Amino acid sequence: MECKILVPVKQNQNVSKKIVSFQPDRKALQNYYRRNLEKEKNLFLALCCPKDAEIVLGKRTPSLEEFERISYLLDMLGLSEYGIFFQMKYGNLLDEIAKQVQTEIKTDSVNIDRECAKYEAWLETFLSKLPTSRVCHYIRQVFDV
Repeated sequence: MECKILVPVKQNQNVSKKIVSFQPDRKALQNYYRRNLEKEKNLFLALCCPKDAEIVLGKRTPSLEEFERISYLLDMLGLSEYGIFFQMKYGNLLDEIAKQVQTEIKTDSVNIDRECAKYEAWLETFLSKLPTSRVCHYIRQVFDV
């Protein structure tokens, strides 16, 4: 598979752009993905509470609510690659949530206000457990939460 990217080229005082073709190396892409996954996991571990760290480190299996909460927090923090990995690791819990959502839709029992309040409470609890108010301030800015 051939890929093309636009790169800046400096000629004298001017900067122009040209298209460059390259063949991505499958092994290099896999290594990049693995490193990025590990970075996102470590960032979450640096921020989360010890109870969540046990789950992320595989020391215990999350409950359905813990799974949903951690998945939500990973998404809110923009840690999408690790979020996908986490959800696939506990695919049975993801299936259970999907069944619950289908049931709520079929029975017209979705309460958006309750769901939003639950998500906001998860985020606020997470932020309140950060090591310092300064860290909380920067996390809010960096991740726009």
